[in-house]
Amino acid sequence: MDKGTPLNLARAWRPRTFDEMVGQTLVVTLLTNGLKRGILFPVYLLAGLRGSGKTSIGRVFACAVNCGMRSEYASGAYKGAFPCLECPSCRAMISGEHPDFIEIDAASHTGVDHVRQLIEEASFLPVMGEKKLYLIDEAHMLSKAAFNAFLKILEEPPKTVLFLLATTDIHKVLETVRSRSFQLFFDPIPAVDVIQHLQHVCDVEKVAYEQAGLACIAQVSGGSLRDALNLLERVRLLSDEGATQRVLAHLLGTVNDEVFCELLETVSCGSCAEVLEKIQALKLSERPAPFIWERLVALLQALIWVQQGLSALQFEHIKVRVKELSSAFSLPLLLEFLDMFYRVEVQFAKTSAQHILIERLLCGMTLRCGSLRDGSFEPQVPINRVSDYKREEKLHGVVANSPGPVQREAQVAGASEKQVAGASSPQAWQQFLNACEVGGDPMVFSVLKQGTGISVESGRVKAVFPQKFIFYNELLMNNKAVWQPHLEKCFGLGVTLELDFSAPASAGEPVRARSATSVPAQRAYTPSARPAFGAVSHESPKKSIDVSDTDKFKRAQELLGLFPGTITEVKENHE
Repeated sequence: MDKGTPLNLARAWRPRTFDEMVGQTLVVTLLTNGLKRGILFPVYLLAGLRGSGKTSIGRVFACAVNCGMRSEYASGAYKGAFPCLECPSCRAMISGEHPDFIEIDAASHTGVDHVRQLIEEASFLPVMGEKKLYLIDEAHMLSKAAFNAFLKILEEPPKTVLFLLATTDIHKVLETVRSRSFQLFFDPIPAVDVIQHLQHVCDVEKVAYEQAGLACIAQVSGGSLRDALNLLERVRLLSDEGATQRVLAHLLGTVNDEVFCELLETVSCGSCAEVLEKIQALKLSERPAPFIWERLVALLQALIWVQQGLSALQFEHIKVRVKELSSAFSLPLLLEFLDMFYRVEVQFAKTSAQHILIERLLCGMTLRCGSLRDGSFEPQVPINRVSDYKREEKLHGVVANSPGPVQREAQVAGASEKQVAGASSPQAWQQFLNACEVGGDPMVFSVLKQGTGISVESGRVKAVFPQKFIFYNELLMNNKAVWQPHLEKCFGLGVTLELDFSAPASAGEPVRARSATSVPAQRAYTPSARPAFGAVSHESPKKSIDVSDTDKFKRAQELLGLFPGTITEVKENHE
C-alpha cells in the first residue's frame, strides 16, 4: 500500500512486492523462479483481463530486476519481501524517477516513428541499474508498421535491455512478436481472493461492510481487482453505511439475490398471475434486463450445485435460503429450465423487449411446475420444449413407480416418432424454412432452402444438397443453436438434421427446395439467357461473363445457385 499522498483505492493499494500480488500465483512463481536462477528473457508478453495485475506486476518485476538485494534473494540469504523497497534503485522506482525504467502507452504512441525512437534510445547503457526496462502498455494498439519495426530489435535485443509488453487482446499482437516473447497469461482473479482482499482494504481504510456486499462487488467486477476497488471507492463516497447490499443495489440499479429466490419460489408453487404480480411488486421492470437474466441463470445453476452437495460460491451469503429453495425443484426440472434460457439466448440479445421475454420464460416455467404438481399434461409453450417427462414426476422429485432411464428414453423416442409421423415431410420442411427465415441468419436460410429429397427416419431429418454446397457445412453447424429449436418444433422432439451433399447440380442452375404447395417451375438461368436484375437504366448494360467453366469459376457457380442475377465482372484475388 502507498502511504504517501492520498490516492484513490486502486492506486493506493497497487502492489509493490510479489507477496502483495492477489490471485496470480502462477505468474508470480514463474517470474520469481527466473530471478532466483538468473534466467531473464529479453521480451515478456503479459496478457489477460483488464485490472488483473499486468501493469502492476510489470512494475514490480522491473523493480526486482534492478533491486540491490537481488543477488541475496537468489542465493536465499534474503528472506524479506522482494523487491526490498529500501535500496536506492527501489526508492527511485517508488518515486517514479528511475532513469532505467520507461513506461509507454502504446495507445498514444502507435506510429513507427515512436518505435524507431525507442530502438535508438535502447542502445544506450543503463544509468543506475543492471538493466534498462521498457514497459509498453496496451501493446496491441501498435500499428502493423510499428510492430514490424519493433521486430528488428526483438530479433537481436541488447543484453542490457528488457521489454515488457502488456495487452488485453493478445490475438492482435503479431504472431512473429508472440513467438519471440515469454508469454504470461493473467486469469480473472477468483471471487474468493477478491473478497479477502476487499475485507483487508475495508479493515485498514475503516470502511463498513457486509459479507453479502463484498460478494456482490466481486461478482460485478468479473475477476478485475481494479474494478472491484473502484466500485468500493464509489460505495465509500456514497454512504457512511459502507458496502452493504442496500447501498450497492442503489448504486448499481440492481436487486439483492433474495429477490430472485422469492421469484423462483413463486414459480414453484404459484400461478402465472401470481408470478406477474410478484414481478410487478419487486419492480423488476425497472432493473436492467441482462442483469435479471444473468442472476436467474446463476441461481438455477446454484440450485443444481446445492442439490448435488456442492457449494455455490456466488450465493454463499444466502446459502441457507438457496438450500431450502433447491428442495422445491427436481434435478430434471432445473435442467429443463436452464435449457429454456439457453434456447432463446440469441433471441434475447436481439429483441428490444427483453423484460417481456423474461416474463414469458417465467410463465412457461410456472406452467411446467403446475402441470407436474397436479398431474395434468398441459401443452408447453415453444420455449419450454426440452424433454418429455412422465406425468407422475412430482414437484419434489420422482415418484417411486416412475420408469427407469431406459424405459423413459424409449417413451420419449416413441413420442418423437409419433409426432414426426403425423406431419408431412415436405410440409414440415416448409414450416421449418419459414421459421428460420424470421429472425434468423439470411445466409443460413438461403442455404437451407436449397435442400431437396426431405425424408424422416429414426429421428433423423435427411436433406439432400448439391455437392458444391459442402462448402457451407461449417456455416450450418456453427448456427445449429439457431435452427435446431425450429427443427424440433416442426419434426418432433430430439430429431437431428442429416446433411447429404451428394446431389449433382448442373453449373449455373439454382437448386430448388421442395415445399408443401406446388410452385411453378423456375427457368434455369444461364449467363446468356438471364435478364438483367435491377432497375431499368438508359445506359447500355454490361455484358455478362461466361462462367460456365466449373473448375475456373467454382465460387461464381455457388453464388448463382443462391442468388438470381448475372455476373458481369470477376476480380482476381492476389492476396
